[in-house]
Amino acid sequence: MNRARSHLMRNRREFLWHGSGCLASAAALSRWGEPRVAALPAARPKVAAIFTEFTYRSHAHVILENFLEPYLFNGRWTSPGVDVVSFYADQLPPRDMACFVAKAYKIALYPTIAEALCLGGKQLAVDAVLSIGEFGNYPVNAKGQREYPRKRFFDDIVDVFQRNGRVCRSSTTSICRIAGIGPSKCMIQRSA
Repeated sequence: MNRARSHLMRNRREFLWHGSGCLASAAALSRWGEPRVAALPAARPKVAAIFTEFTYRSHAHVILENFLEPYLFNGRWTSPGVDVVSFYADQLPPRDMACFVAKAYKIALYPTIAEALCLGGKQLAVDAVLSIGEFGNYPVNAKGQREYPRKRFFDDIVDVFQRNGRVCRSSTTSICRIAGIGPSKCMIQRSA
């Protein structure tokens, strides 16, 4: 009985082993007999980070730390889902972290916003831009407000997108397509 039982178990194991292989093979074939190719994961968007300065606990530090590696959110590790591929630092103060972080994460640090968006080339090479305009040594206006270069950042970023046909120049009420977004979702109004 034991001998017959072990023979039966061996046959069951072999059956399950071979059967699972057959099922896997069958699952890989479509009903037309062609192999199915698993869908490739979507490419992660490439992001350029443009910031005034990157020092300990500055806005660039606090924001970028969640874009560079998984972070804890509601008790679960969450992937940022993007790859930061370039930096532009407007200022490099003595306690700068931009150079260190760029080297640690193999991110290129460029001298201009245009180069950061084009990864050193002439064509737009990123899918998104993270513009962080806080902290740094900038002039104070008559009202006592620090004059961060946010508008200059924005203008330089838009200029690169426009040169690459990703944004259209528009009049006050024109509806434009930006990066394939239809008119119902994108209204650009240009101020005079």
